[in-house]
Amino acid sequence: MGRQTSSARIAIEFARNVKPAASALGGAKGFRGKEITARDVSYVEVERWLGLFHEVVPKAQALKCNDCHGANASRLDWKALGYRGDPQKTGGRKLR
Repeated sequence: MGRQTSSARIAIEFARNVKPAASALGGAKGFRGKEITARDVSYVEVERWLGLFHEVVPKAQALKCNDCHGANASRLDWKALGYRGDPQKTGGRKLR
């Protein structure tokens, strides 16, 4: 899963300044059983996670083993992840 991109956050910020669509208000009426107005709607801060099926690159751009492992690999900070170094070289993490 991956965190929502910053460009999507811009869209969310834009949406906060827009009145709820009539379709959204109508859907809320059907759910709550009473009429609601734009004043009844508020926005909350959320963190959205997307499944791996979103934003998958084409096969030609897929990562290879050496993108994360190997002498010139720089995609992952293994020590920040709790490893002594590249687990392919160091043998993994020490269990607590």
